Amino acid sequence: TLWDADLRFKMADMDSLHLKNTYRQINVRNMFDEHYLGDITTNTNGTALFQPGHPREFVATLNAEF
Repeated sequence: TLWDADLRFKMADMDSLHLKNTYRQINVRNMFDEHYLGDITTNTNGTALFQPGHPREFVATLNAEF
């Protein structure tokens, strides 16, 4: 089982900077670093192709509306 998570922090406390609709977000993909096959396909001649799944990944985002 794969687990992903995200946390969002609203920056409304910084209203003096007019950041009412601004937030920071942190995402974790594959939180427990599980090993898995991400994609399994076959091509026209029947050869099976597979691709390993993503390792643990952290992404930080700043979203700002003006």
